[in-house]
Amino acid sequence: MKKPKVIAFAGLDGSGKSSQIVAVKKILEMRGYKVKVQQHFASPVGRKCEDIIKMSKDAYIRALAFALDEYFQKIDNATDSEYDVILCDRSHYCAFAYSGAQGISHDWITWIYKYSQEYDMCFYLDISLKTSLIQKGFDAISPSLSDEQFARVREIYLELATTGKLIKVNAEQDFDKVTEDIKTLICEELET
Repeated sequence: MKKPKVIAFAGLDGSGKSSQIVAVKKILEMRGYKVKVQQHFASPVGRKCEDIIKMSKDAYIRALAFALDEYFQKIDNATDSEYDVILCDRSHYCAFAYSGAQGISHDWITWIYKYSQEYDMCFYLDISLKTSLIQKGFDAISPSLSDEQFARVREIYLELATTGKLIKVNAEQDFDKVTEDIKTLICEELET
C-alpha cells in the first residue's frame, strides 16, 4: 500500500491557504497526480469539534478540539492509499501559533498533538498583519486576539520557519508566483 505525501498549509487568516490549495491541486492533477484536499471539521467528530470551538473562548478547550479533529484527519488519511498527495487546509502549526500567542506552552501543545498528522511538507504563507486584516478579518472559529497576541501569532510562525518546520513563502507577491513557488517545491518532493 503506497503512502501519499501529506502537505499542509499554515498562515494568518487571509494569507490564501485555501485558494492556493485549489490552484496547486489543479496543477498536480494536470500532471497526473491523484490529489485529495483534507479540510478541517469534515468528519462527524470534526463537526462536533467545530461546534465546541464556536461555543468556547477558552484557549485550552479550543486547542484540544482542534487536536482531536486533526487526530481524526490522520485516521482518515491512513486509509487513502489511492491518492498520491493529500493537501491539508491548515496544520497543527496553526495551534502552535494561535494557542502559543494566547499563552499556552509549546510543550503542552506538542503533547496534545503527539498523535496528530505528520506532514511531508508544510508551507507557511507569510503576509503582514495589515494584509491579514484587510484580506480576511476573523471568522466564527478564529479566536479573539489582542493586537499584541495577533502580532505574536506571526512571530511564532516566523520562528517555526527558521527552525525548518515550515517552508516560508512570501504570500504578499502575485498569486500566480506564490502558486509557482509552491508547485515547484511540491514537485521536487514528489520526485524524490
